[in-house]
Amino acid sequence: MSSRLQQHTVCVGEGGEGDEWLMVRLDHIYPALTIVNVYGEQEGRSGKEEVEARWGRLLKELQTIEQRGDHCLMVGDMNKQVGDGILGVPGNHPQVSPGGRLVRDLVQSGDWVLVNALEGRVEGGPFTRQDPATGRQSCLDLWLCTAGLVPHVTSLVVDSGRTMVVARPVWREGRWQLTHSDHYTMLLTLDSLPLANRSG
Repeated sequence: MSSRLQQHTVCVGEGGEGDEWLMVRLDHIYPALTIVNVYGEQEGRSGKEEVEARWGRLLKELQTIEQRGDHCLMVGDMNKQVGDGILGVPGNHPQVSPGGRLVRDLVQSGDWVLVNALEGRVEGGPFTRQDPATGRQSCLDLWLCTAGLVPHVTSLVVDSGRTMVVARPVWREGRWQLTHSDHYTMLLTLDSLPLANRSG
């Protein structure tokens, strides 16, 4: 993160009980912005009860953020199939998993918006990952935001053309090798967020 934002950025929570999420709050803007980065459980390996329990714990944190009056952006490889249509992502596969229904319920509440589905502001979607073994594409990397943040969303770019390739070094066969992600890099642009009044 830019060094100029370090003094305005604080970690305000992280998952427990096997939950994989991390929350940071940016307070240089008003309302402040809390970003929740989530890695969702793989639904084929987790039962419906576990998926619902983890989501319930996350929802409690989201409610706290909303009560504080913050904007909120929730993003990550959520591993939830949200389907297409009005509550899903246009052009996506139609399947909706149990976890995907939970995301759709959140969108249906009207308090949250699925950024992946914002017409005219998404480039390169709907798919966010390509299976290296089968070539099948999926949309499991999701961006959701509170409704008040939507006017500030300029664009969401899904780098399906792989011009912004992300790789990590892995020690393999006696040497370092770059391993590329099978998920496309994604870039969200926010604009015109008012700065917080620091006077007094």
